Amino acid sequence: MTPEQRARLWRIGLGVSVSAIAIVGVLFGVATLHTETEQRMRASEVAIEIAWPTVGEGGPSMLPVAVQAALETRVREAVGTAPDPLRIEPLKAASRALATSGWTDGEPRVVRTSSSELRIEPVWREWDGVVVRRDGTDYAIDSKLRLLPQRYAADSFAGEDGPRYRYVKNPHHSPPRDSGFREFDYQTAWQGVDVQASVDLLMLLKRESFYEQVAGIDAGSFRVQGILEIETTHGTTVIWGRPVGEFNPGEASDEEKIASLRRTAADARWGGRIDAGRPKLDISAGGAVVIEHPARGGSG
Repeated sequence: MTPEQRARLWRIGLGVSVSAIAIVGVLFGVATLHTETEQRMRASEVAIEIAWPTVGEGGPSMLPVAVQAALETRVREAVGTAPDPLRIEPLKAASRALATSGWTDGEPRVVRTSSSELRIEPVWREWDGVVVRRDGTDYAIDSKLRLLPQRYAADSFAGEDGPRYRYVKNPHHSPPRDSGFREFDYQTAWQGVDVQASVDLLMLLKRESFYEQVAGIDAGSFRVQGILEIETTHGTTVIWGRPVGEFNPGEASDEEKIASLRRTAADARWGGRIDAGRPKLDISAGGAVVIEHPARGGSG
């Protein structure tokens, strides 16, 4: 090999070495930059914004302040105080935290609006103001009859201006629980045709102006007789009969029953009461049939 060839090989080898050193330096610099950037982004606590369900556009939230605070804490514990801003796992953890809370449908959408801010956009479950009363406790259920993580004492349903919500009373089944019967199951509908039939009746009555007089539905006679009874805010009972939309020979249609309630509520003799001032009234045949007369000295 000539001196010129050896010099040329040295120049090539030196160039390769310099290039390799430069590449290593670039990679090391990128790694260092990544670490420094991550540390800076982790330095501040993550702000979490949840799109709460509101009454109308821009109105107040439908969830109590205490529930909102509990959900925010649940999400924050799942995400951690300094989550890695370059990974997707914290976003998934935030979504799962709300999805398993019992308040949302499916896993909510979570987006990172900045290095230190997360926005969560859930699809909230709908509560029609209905609870199922069992063993002295009122369990809130959503529009699909699934449990909501909200419970009340059975005697707390009445507010200053009328019922805070309506109840379904004496269901055949207990609230749904997980496979080990330890925790409540928020993903499964409350079992029993009686609960569904009672909720259907409440939703029908909800359209009427006299709904403020409806306290709830007693499903205690449903399993044996197949009938539902309306309990009023006056402490009285109106026998409705078979479930909404179900035909029964000799029984009035839903429209005829509603018309009967409207007539009674509009009658000045009864002071606008759907029970006609009686302890128990049967409208299942379309008219107002008194089952129990008031005690001597009572109204009516």
